[in-house]
Amino acid sequence: MGLFSIFKRKNKDDDFMFQAENLYEKIKSDSENEVVTEMYEPLDKDLINQTIIEEKLNNTSTEKKSYAERLCEQMVICSQRIDGAKKEHKAVNDYLNDIQTIENLEEPAKSSVEYYARRIITLREDKKSIREHSTKIPESKYIYIQRHEHEIQGILKTMYDDEQECQRLKTDMHHIEGEKVALRYEKRDATKKLQIIRSCVKIGMVTVLLILGMLVAGMIASGEDMVLAIYGVVIGTLIGAAAVIVLNQKYVAELRMTDKKINKAIGLMNKYKLLFVNVKSRLDYEYEVHGVKSSYELNDLWRLYINAKKEHEAFHLNADNTYKAIDGLISELENAHVSDPSVWPSQVDAIVDGKSMNEIRTTLNVRRQKLRQSIEFNTTTMENAKNQIQKLIDKNPTMAKEILAILDKYESKLGVDF
Repeated sequence: MGLFSIFKRKNKDDDFMFQAENLYEKIKSDSENEVVTEMYEPLDKDLINQTIIEEKLNNTSTEKKSYAERLCEQMVICSQRIDGAKKEHKAVNDYLNDIQTIENLEEPAKSSVEYYARRIITLREDKKSIREHSTKIPESKYIYIQRHEHEIQGILKTMYDDEQECQRLKTDMHHIEGEKVALRYEKRDATKKLQIIRSCVKIGMVTVLLILGMLVAGMIASGEDMVLAIYGVVIGTLIGAAAVIVLNQKYVAELRMTDKKINKAIGLMNKYKLLFVNVKSRLDYEYEVHGVKSSYELNDLWRLYINAKKEHEAFHLNADNTYKAIDGLISELENAHVSDPSVWPSQVDAIVDGKSMNEIRTTLNVRRQKLRQSIEFNTTTMENAKNQIQKLIDKNPTMAKEILAILDKYESKLGVDF
């Protein structure tokens, strides 16, 4: 093959290229631009050193073949870099053309594109707000209430009724206990009065007997008739005895009635205690099953669940509306013959804000200039490498076949046609 015909590159795609599916995102950050630029610089500097400084070779064929191999490797790297830079350069040009196309849209397409862009911005702000102010409810609680959503109202009512019943029974038992204390006080009071009456009866009997004895003794000693006095004492004694009997019966009746009331209160207390134990056991079981400590807590979880459910529905509706707005924007851009509409939903701020669009355009222009410089530099480097190989062949015609064999090896090995 001819010397320079072997350096002719095939127009093939290779794996060494820049993925520019969303070039705007990639170039928005200055730090990212620096990283991308540095991908070229280290190797380019090495290439400069290799191409400008001609190696001093000895007359050994081994060194000359190694030199030829290094030049081939250099050309392969440059070729790959040129291909990648050209593809990215084309992508940058396409994006710049897209910017111009969008800015030059006429009505009603311009208004429609701006509407969808503002719609996407608004929906994304709403989504952010929903997330920032979302109801805080444990996921396990949300899932549990969601599973019992149709039963929760009945569960709440049952739990609340049981709590009210427990409270009512506790109040009743408290009242009964107070009544028992009052009845026991009345019983002690009636018992004391009966003891006083009995003591008075004993004292009265002794007193009456003494008086009667004194009257009889006086009548015998003086001989005077004291029958009327004795009758008076007896009648007074009988009247006092009748009064004592009435009071005694009254307090005995009160004592018996108090004992009956106490027994009734004890019976009611036992009944209410049994009811309270049953209701409290059922209520504790409900607390355990539903993982709460009160109907208030369950009701609060229910309220949080309702709010969270509404937020989830709003979130899904927001997502659906966002997808529709994105589809609408892409459709309008496709109708406007924008080359890559898919990148613009993430750049809607630039569509509605000329300043942001200018920043993107400036960044793309800077990037395009750097790509051109890279293409020029690597092209020059390849030409220098070709010249070095030409010189090597000219100075060593006996090694021409070996050098061409090296070129063929790199051509078949890396899929690059020189």
